[in-house]
Amino acid sequence: MRVFFFVCILVLGFCKPPELRNACDPNAFSLEDKLVSDLLLQSIPQLNTEVLQFLFPDKVILCASNPTNRGPFSLSGRVRGLTSQSITLTSGTNPPESLVINPGATTFAFPSKFTRGNSFNLTVSEHSQGLCYVVNGQGTLVADVNNISVVCVEPLAYSGLSSWYRADSLNLGNGASVSSLNDLSPNNNHLAGSGAIFSSTGINGKPSINLLGNTLERSIASGLGGSSFSILIVFKRLGGSGTEEYVFFMGDNNSGCPAGSVALSIQDGTSGEIGVQTPCGAYMINPTPALAVHPSDSSPKLLQVKYLYAPTGNSIRYAMLNGAVAISGSATDIVYSNPNPYVQIGNYPAGTKPSQVSVAELLYFNRFLTEDESLQLDCYLAKKYEFAHATTCQ
Repeated sequence: MRVFFFVCILVLGFCKPPELRNACDPNAFSLEDKLVSDLLLQSIPQLNTEVLQFLFPDKVILCASNPTNRGPFSLSGRVRGLTSQSITLTSGTNPPESLVINPGATTFAFPSKFTRGNSFNLTVSEHSQGLCYVVNGQGTLVADVNNISVVCVEPLAYSGLSSWYRADSLNLGNGASVSSLNDLSPNNNHLAGSGAIFSSTGINGKPSINLLGNTLERSIASGLGGSSFSILIVFKRLGGSGTEEYVFFMGDNNSGCPAGSVALSIQDGTSGEIGVQTPCGAYMINPTPALAVHPSDSSPKLLQVKYLYAPTGNSIRYAMLNGAVAISGSATDIVYSNPNPYVQIGNYPAGTKPSQVSVAELLYFNRFLTEDESLQLDCYLAKKYEFAHATTCQ
């Protein structure tokens, strides 16, 4: 019986006049066309588009084996963290569609629908106060897609941001001297100095500032006090120049080893290490081989260090380098509190330990970030500066 039906369909299919349209097109106007397709697919469900194409070699078959899922389809999803400005989302389809997403939005949906088989690759416009990126934003439409996420990270939206320095905030040509660097936080702890050099492609193709034994500094900074901190910094070594090189320092410019200071320093010893410490005192973040950056290692680094002071018991220390947790545990209590400290990136003058580093971005929080906040901000920098672990950011 099935063979007889199949032969009848073959005869019907090949004997139809030339105006036979794609029977699987939901907009087809020919009732005969639709009957041919429906009878085929209902009688022999395992038939697919390749078989239909064989039966109608001079036609274009667009439908799937499930005739109820022909499209067109929608693209939609959720938005997280967009608070300060509008962004534009582009579909990457053919033809492309654009959608403006306003601050405060939690969802999005393109007003247009897209044909089956259309590829999509969502991209988002630049964000002057941070970065937005797309998760689950690529594929081919065979059904409605509603699991796309637009994730925005805006550092100013996180409480406790006391200083924020970005090389890409400078409007300079490659090789130009850097005499000042604005603090983008509300504290306006702007830095000044001489000798630093602007590199337009210093860190994975993004701008950075080369500090070659010099410093950008501020003698009195506000809003950095407290007994806990979180620091995120994107940097790389430019070569070894001594036993110790400062990348970031906060404390007293005159005494050299004051209690209540924070120094992010690169050690130049046999193992190499990064340490956050009170100078000439105990480490807040103990140096370990897992945090090693050897003098010959000039690859970019994304470092995050945190310290949570506990007035009783042990304080908490945490460090993550290039997306991998290197330290997570307790520490002996170390109190530091300097309400108006000296702040610098690069060489610490009283320490006479010249830096040879390039710095792209530094964020300083006067509190211990939560785990979610740490991951969000790490992903912000990883995506922006194209670190390998950025692909895992969700």
